[in-house]
Amino acid sequence: LFDLITYKGENGDYHVPKKTSLGAWVSEIRKEYKKIQTKKLDVEEARVLTKERIFALDTIGFKWNPLYHDWDVRWEEVG
Repeated sequence: LFDLITYKGENGDYHVPKKTSLGAWVSEIRKEYKKIQTKKLDVEEARVLTKERIFALDTIGFKWNPLYHDWDVRWEEVG
């Protein structure tokens, strides 16, 4: 989590390149979160995510789906 916070501080977002170990981890947690949200995976069965980790990531403003977030930001800029 500290590495993710550091990345955002240096880059301004959570768009971590997948080719890095941090990026691979971010990709994995986003996939698990999507499965949890769509009821395809129970949080108790998740490999990487726990309820506590979800809470911590929400607390730091982590964007679970950066594409939707970027769309919303751009839409607000236009409107």
